[in-house]
Amino acid sequence: MKVEGCRFEVVRTSDGREALSRMRNEDFALVVLDVCLPRMDGRAILKSIRRQKPFLPIVAVSSFQGDAGESETLNAGADDFIAKPFSERTFQARIKKALWHGSLASMEKTFSWGHVRMTIDTRAAEYRGERLDLSDHEFNILLQLVQAQGRIVEANALERSAWGDVERFSMRLANKIKTLRNKFEALGAPREIIDTNRGMGYVLREY
Repeated sequence: MKVEGCRFEVVRTSDGREALSRMRNEDFALVVLDVCLPRMDGRAILKSIRRQKPFLPIVAVSSFQGDAGESETLNAGADDFIAKPFSERTFQARIKKALWHGSLASMEKTFSWGHVRMTIDTRAAEYRGERLDLSDHEFNILLQLVQAQGRIVEANALERSAWGDVERFSMRLANKIKTLRNKFEALGAPREIIDTNRGMGYVLREY
C-alpha cells in the first residue's frame, strides 16, 4: 500500500481472533480494523488491545452509519472512525493523521511530573526514586495523569485509558484511584497527591 510517497507492507487477517493475536504479538505501524469481523467483534478487540498497546494507531472502519456506532467505537479505543463507503483520498488522509499522532506518542518513552516518573517500554513507575508496583490498569490511569502535567483529566478519559471503554455507574475507577492513593501513601506521599474535582475528574498534584 502506498500513501503519498510512503510504502507499507500490508498484513491481512481472516477473522477477529487472528487479528487480536497478531496485534498482540507483532509490531505494526498502524492497524485498520473493520468493526464487524467474524469470531470476534472489532470493539472487543479494541478494548482488549488497548490494555497492552495504548499508543498503537488504530483506524476503525464500518458500514454502520450514525453517531451511536461511531461514538461506541471511539470509546472502545479507536483513534479514528471512517464510515463506509469512503473515498481513497479520505482514507489516505485519515491514515496519515493516525500515523503522525502515533509517531508523536512513541517519541517519548519517559514521562515525569513532580516526583513521579514513568517509563513506557518497561511499564515502570517511581515516586521519589522508589518503585510503584502497579497493575496494568493503574499504570494506564497514572500515565494519563502524569501526561496531563497538573491539568484535570476527565473520569471518562481515565476509564478509556485503563479499560478501553466507559462503564456508567461503575465504581471501578474510584476503586483504582483509592488503590493508587494507598500505594503513594505507603511511599510517604500525601493522600491528596491524586485530587478529586467532583463533576470534572482527577488531577495529579506536584508533591
